[in-house]
Amino acid sequence: MAPTERSNIYSYCVVKNNTPPNTLPNTQVFVAGATGRLGARVVRELLSQGFSVRAGVRSADKAAEWKSLATQYGIITTEQARKLAIVEFDLTEPDSIAPALGNASRVC
Repeated sequence: MAPTERSNIYSYCVVKNNTPPNTLPNTQVFVAGATGRLGARVVRELLSQGFSVRAGVRSADKAAEWKSLATQYGIITTEQARKLAIVEFDLTEPDSIAPALGNASRVC
């Protein structure tokens, strides 16, 4: 991602305008594939922009380990870790999708 794109990542997958997250009624975003190469970067950037993130993953145990390591090594702050909820889901299982989305107002 080019440096000029970094500050506006939420405009690509969350909102069409540059509305700051603290002015949105619900700032929770669901990210599918949150532990993947792109998904992990999207999660980090959304957290740095002030969003709460529901991280959709195949294995909650592996994701919890990633979250712990990311906090330990300063990739995400403790405050950001508190705003990161890990939710297990499988795109091939339609019944798992709605619970994973929860009350997120946006999906990436």
